[in-house]
Amino acid sequence: MPKQSREKEVDEYSDEGVGCRKTYYLPIFNEIRLIDLGGATFNSDYHSSIINTRQYRAPEVILNCKQWDEKSDLWSVACILAELYTGELFFPTHHNYEHLVLMEKAFGTNMQLQGKGYFPKWMAVHADREVKKWFQITNDPQVKKAKCLWPDYAEDDDMIENVKEFKNLQSLILPEHQEFREFLEYLFQVDPDLRPTAEDALNHEFFQSNFSEEA
Repeated sequence: MPKQSREKEVDEYSDEGVGCRKTYYLPIFNEIRLIDLGGATFNSDYHSSIINTRQYRAPEVILNCKQWDEKSDLWSVACILAELYTGELFFPTHHNYEHLVLMEKAFGTNMQLQGKGYFPKWMAVHADREVKKWFQITNDPQVKKAKCLWPDYAEDDDMIENVKEFKNLQSLILPEHQEFREFLEYLFQVDPDLRPTAEDALNHEFFQSNFSEEA
């Protein structure tokens, strides 16, 4: 079997200044490899309403507004990429309501957040009953968006503070990494019908760029 990793020894020190030498095993290749097929299923098979670790769930999964498919995985990939960039969970939440509000804050424009909504209205209309109550939905056919009613259903002050402190995608990505931000926005399409396939994503111009290795 070919060697799959290379060793690297690193000196580490505790807060008390005590040093030790540790060995880490680094992958030889940098390619991302798919290692978990636990949620894989055929389109015609039963689809559980609960999939993925919460922080990586796509909006259609939380709303249960349609049968999820492989497009939900592209949302999860975007969450992982954002986490790799910042070193922290992109959506630090354990509640569906808060999660949806964070999505609205992460990607909604100022105009959308000032009353016109962020989520496509059809998604809110077809959401589970317990979730639908979290949205302001108008019968006006000219209005195509639905807005989260915030903080009407916030459980406590901690949830309100968490949403207040949450930074949107644009403020997290440095200006010199604009192509990466645009790629994440491409994957973070709230409407699953508009979200790219994996093949579409691989053809994004982000992968055609040349990046110099920074120190």
